[in-house]
Amino acid sequence: MSVPITKVMLIVSTATEANADSDMFVELHIAGLSSAELPLAGTQGTSKVFEIPTSGELNLDQISPVDIELSVDGDAPSSFNAWLPGSCYVLGKGDSTDYQLLCAIPEWPSSIWFCADSNAHEDPPAFGGIVKLQMVLDAM
Repeated sequence: MSVPITKVMLIVSTATEANADSDMFVELHIAGLSSAELPLAGTQGTSKVFEIPTSGELNLDQISPVDIELSVDGDAPSSFNAWLPGSCYVLGKGDSTDYQLLCAIPEWPSSIWFCADSNAHEDPPAFGGIVKLQMVLDAM
């Protein structure tokens, strides 16, 4: 059954590792569906939940982790501010359906940090650009 996605729910946590916390904004982008810059990062061990309206142009069965991206703006004012997620879940729903899981990353790999300046975070290197969630799943 094809159901147009009208809302996306993003549930993220910040890892408990040293220096994993941050106050940076991260962009969630799902091609052809939704894009939003959100304060995903937080203090160590905290979780956040966001509901994002979508264009409703794609169906639940048309989205996979390769379509879902997180990115940090390289022009951000605090370029040395890095963030390590702890977990990430993306769900989608239609007007008449419950949320369905689109991507689950219960334990984010500690090798994939976000930082506006990828040269500022060297051990491990940070991603200053786009991270597709399929890449994270492959790294698990």
